[in-house]
Amino acid sequence: EERIWSLAFSPDNKKLSSSSVTQKVTIWDLKTGEYQILQQNETNTGGTKSIAYSPDGQLLVSGSEDSTICIWDSNIYQSLQVLTGHTNRVNSVKFINNQKIISGSEDQTIRLWDVKTGECLLVFQGHTDRVTSIDFHDQILVSASTDGTIRLWDIETGECKQTLSGQQKRIDCVVFSPDGQTIGSCSRDGTIRLWEMETYHHQIMRVSRPYEGMNITDVKGLTEQQIDTLRILGAI
Repeated sequence: EERIWSLAFSPDNKKLSSSSVTQKVTIWDLKTGEYQILQQNETNTGGTKSIAYSPDGQLLVSGSEDSTICIWDSNIYQSLQVLTGHTNRVNSVKFINNQKIISGSEDQTIRLWDVKTGECLLVFQGHTDRVTSIDFHDQILVSASTDGTIRLWDIETGECKQTLSGQQKRIDCVVFSPDGQTIGSCSRDGTIRLWEMETYHHQIMRVSRPYEGMNITDVKGLTEQQIDTLRILGAI
């Protein structure tokens, strides 16, 4: 099954790139609908979890299940270099600028890379389980993990400046607001939390669950669709 894991628009809004479980990175022309599948390095053995464009749109970066990161020329569709250093799948990749990339991995680390040389400049360590998502604003990096925490890091030094906790299950995504004043996080506990950067106080957002705690284990005559709906609304 061709599951699509990640999407990224080019900065000029002319292209859309997608990545999938079957290793493919595909670049789509949004005007014509035509596409180009990027030729993976023969050493790549896993699906591609995350992709991102450089700010100038000239490069594309992809992070894979086989723990590698590939930098592509987005115009001629060729692999320029493969970055190695992570020891487990790479769940999230982003360009900080045209010269540096950050990556988050299931090896519990985040790495900062030099685009030109491929050198790993910094390793951010502190999470005790898989890193699922990363984002940044100015010189602050934010990361989320299956350890249930969010960490804020100094991009220049790698120092962990703050650890935020409160969500009851793994955190799958974390993002900065455009002005950098708020962090949004979402968890498998069914909540979204908005964290104020100034105070680290947070607001909880959650869909209403009118059947919270209802036990439907022994209820007869329900269809699978009805059971799924009740569970979404809080039944167990």
